[in-house]
Amino acid sequence: MKDLIKAGRVFRSEKLNLSCSKFFRISHLAKLQPNMLIFFISISMAFTLASDYLFAQNTSSLSDEEQILPDAWMCSGFLKKIRFVKDQVYGDTEEVFLGRIGDVDVDSENRVYIADMGNVSIQVYNPDGSSYSASIGQHGRGPGEFQNVTHYTKLRVKSNKIFITGTDWIFSDKVQVFSLNDYSLSDEILFRESEKKAFDPDLENYFPKNVYPLENERLLVSYEHIRSSEYIKRDENKILYYLHDQTGSIITGPVLEQKDRTNLYQVYEGNKYNYYAFPFFGKSLLSVSKDGLLYTAFSDEFSN
Repeated sequence: MKDLIKAGRVFRSEKLNLSCSKFFRISHLAKLQPNMLIFFISISMAFTLASDYLFAQNTSSLSDEEQILPDAWMCSGFLKKIRFVKDQVYGDTEEVFLGRIGDVDVDSENRVYIADMGNVSIQVYNPDGSSYSASIGQHGRGPGEFQNVTHYTKLRVKSNKIFITGTDWIFSDKVQVFSLNDYSLSDEILFRESEKKAFDPDLENYFPKNVYPLENERLLVSYEHIRSSEYIKRDENKILYYLHDQTGSIITGPVLEQKDRTNLYQVYEGNKYNYYAFPFFGKSLLSVSKDGLLYTAFSDEFSN
């Protein structure tokens, strides 16, 4: 049993296998004698009729909520039928149609917050999957609006607030804080470049990326180096974490260091670089529990 999520739909999939023989290709049949050709055509027609009959027999008992993929009934060694049973639906209402799904978080009342990359907003859903009466933000450049919602956009629910970052570009120079009471903008926290350099000159080419709200109105902020040619050629690079107050000023740090991702790079035209960070390379992970404890890991250290 596997969970599949696509376009806001959550299904449980069950796969049943039925054996079948492989067909000869038409190019092979053309080389046969006429009597043999008639024989194989008859076999092919009989198999097609039997396949249609089996398909009808195995799908007649399904309800309207069960969706069948007939294309899965193809003979490539095995005849396969895949059945999807609806488990939960987000965005399938007249009020809102959910676009591409980004980051997701859940509050203490089990309401679900989904970063909607298609509609450039944060959609709110009840625990049963039904659409809530409000969404957070909209496309724009004003207060409480988002220039973009991408896979860099991160949602962090803490107490009665949701902290949203990454709505301008890959790095986050501000945090938009919305109240969970009425989903209005309650605060906007700025990370100022001048304060960063004054606190630690070594942060000159580092920029804030992810923000983790903590107790006592403090924020744990990760800083990652801009991807320059000098940076990606290093053997090992670091993600630095600094503690900020509610105004965006750095209190102390770095309080934590993690290994940054490894990049493949190539040189072209002498001095320009094209770099990649493929998913199968190791990645540093961090999570903050409800009681404020930090949990870190590196994906390459996981064992089966």
